[in-house]
Amino acid sequence: MILRQLFIPMEPVKPPYVRKGFKGGGLWMQEKLNELTNSSHSSVPNFVFLGVLKYAISLFIGLLLFLLCAPNTPLGTLLFILGFYGTEVHFLFIFPLAIEGKKPLFFQSICLTYKTGIIKSFFTTVFIAGFMLVGLLNFKNPFANWYKGCYVILNWYVDVRDW
Repeated sequence: MILRQLFIPMEPVKPPYVRKGFKGGGLWMQEKLNELTNSSHSSVPNFVFLGVLKYAISLFIGLLLFLLCAPNTPLGTLLFILGFYGTEVHFLFIFPLAIEGKKPLFFQSICLTYKTGIIKSFFTTVFIAGFMLVGLLNFKNPFANWYKGCYVILNWYVDVRDW
């Protein structure tokens, strides 16, 4: 199962990747995807643009549901989470697809998500996201869980891609 990988120890991520945002994370993912697939993808996608776009769309949908349906209530918070992750799950495989030069990126990511199963993808993504966000509370190494979550997504991508 994909989620078991979250609890397997992983070597610490070292500079130049740590704390470099989408670009550093994307370059790290590129290195790890090359290792996983025995490939040599060398062109560098615009990870900053892809990351900002992915999360801007997800944030917009989450906020829209919150503001239209139930602002300032617990239901509004739940709707924000459902809207955000319900949108974000569709863009789950954007970075690995970009690394491999697949196009159209967003369409391909949506197809892979539905190939996995949208409900399964949603709940798996929410669990991975929770794991990543809780890891930020580890002040000595706040991004350890973040990179581990990204690695799990890469493994998941390779599995789904090869179906």
